[in-house]
Amino acid sequence: MRKNINLHKIKIFLASSNELKFERKQIEIFIAKKNKRLMNYNIFLELVLWEDLMHSYNRTRIQDYFNEEMSKCKIIIALFYTKVGLFTKEELNIAYNGMKKNDQPQYILVFFKKPKSRKINLEIRQLQNEIENQEQLYNTFTNTDDLLNQLSSQLELILDASVQIGKKMNNLENIVVNQILDSSKVETVVGSIGYIENFNISK
Repeated sequence: MRKNINLHKIKIFLASSNELKFERKQIEIFIAKKNKRLMNYNIFLELVLWEDLMHSYNRTRIQDYFNEEMSKCKIIIALFYTKVGLFTKEELNIAYNGMKKNDQPQYILVFFKKPKSRKINLEIRQLQNEIENQEQLYNTFTNTDDLLNQLSSQLELILDASVQIGKKMNNLENIVVNQILDSSKVETVVGSIGYIENFNISK
């Protein structure tokens, strides 16, 4: 099987507190399944989780290292539930500032899980107000299926352009491979003609 030579990798950083550990795992599984289809278009979604990053002592705060890795990602997904994690809020602020300064990341998707009671945590409400005051949007979800359905819809919109690029890259790759194969055929024919001519002369 011919190996993809022009793999378009898209890095996604998932930010959330540990209280949404189950949702984080489900998103990881969801991304892995989506990659199976996207590989047909030479696209690979690389999910960056703080759990998978190096947990070694650092010259600066370990969170600075996580923030640096996040800054390399095209898409940021931020999840919130009953509290605004200190580091998750920091990651969201850094991502938004990076988007405004140098368009990196290009997309920030924020999701709030609806609480079981009608009462919303004060700091959660403050963060939602902050997002609204910035004239930005956030999403709410009731359960994991709801979250994954919304995330899938958003990613489809984001990936549409990348899929088109992937198709063009596939077409270009096929053209190049066919040209190589055609040139090999020509060389084989030319080589055969030369061999026949030499054979006739020697006779």
